[in-house]
Amino acid sequence: MKIKLNKMIILSIIIITIALVSYYYVFNIYEVKILTSSNTLIDNKQVWEVKAEPINALGMKVPFRYSPSYFKFMEGKELIEIIELNNEKGVLKFFPKSEEGKISIIVNSKYSLMPGLVEIKIKGKNKILFEEK
Repeated sequence: MKIKLNKMIILSIIIITIALVSYYYVFNIYEVKILTSSNTLIDNKQVWEVKAEPINALGMKVPFRYSPSYFKFMEGKELIEIIELNNEKGVLKFFPKSEEGKISIIVNSKYSLMPGLVEIKIKGKNKILFEEK
């Protein structure tokens, strides 16, 4: 009976330790990265995305969590057509209009210390250069 009780106590301590380590290293947000990409096509137009992605202590995306973010356009909002603006998930999707120019977006996340600046140079309808500062 005593051996069974000791095994239960040791097993409980191991389970609690694994739960705490996984919470602090896997599920806790340590940093927010601003990612830019162009993966999908809608109506033969290339959709561009700016996303605030939460990062854990291991340097990977935090599972099951989002980083609420707010996107403030400093210049060039008239050069794009916004498809999706989801502040709760930290996602901005758009495609460029035909004009050339520069877009500056300040991304302020709930979990970041300082806001991030994304500068986008449009060189034509589907030619864009991203710069994160």
